[in-house]
Amino acid sequence: MSADFAILSESTLHDRYLRVESRLVRYPDGREVAFDIVGHPKNEHHFVVVFVYFTARRSAVLLREFAQAALPQRGSLANLPTGGFDPRKHANRVEAARAELSEEAQLRGGEWVCLLPPDHPGVLEAKWCRNRFTPFLCIDPEPDPAHG
Repeated sequence: MSADFAILSESTLHDRYLRVESRLVRYPDGREVAFDIVGHPKNEHHFVVVFVYFTARRSAVLLREFAQAALPQRGSLANLPTGGFDPRKHANRVEAARAELSEEAQLRGGEWVCLLPPDHPGVLEAKWCRNRFTPFLCIDPEPDPAHG
């Protein structure tokens, strides 16, 4: 944390699929502000997302899947292949991204590009969320007959 801000306390308010924590922060001007911080600790608060691009067709892949937060307006949304990084299952983040591409889009291979520098901790999902994600570009993958 920046030397200008200080975490004064943290406590868990709720812990099921997501964890909600209360965090008290002292601002540089002396104010103390309480925040709710949410995250998914099972995946070490880290996810991967894959943007798939097919050069010959000049097209991308979007998945339609159930999104519990979209109810009641919609039951499903268009999304990119996304999943959690689990160090018990994945040696690294690109391996997690490849697994998600196979599982969710039934695709494999292609040219892979990580869209962040190697030492980047990941993009915050939202400023009040611990979850971070690493985005990947996958160019011209092929169908995966052994998906999942």
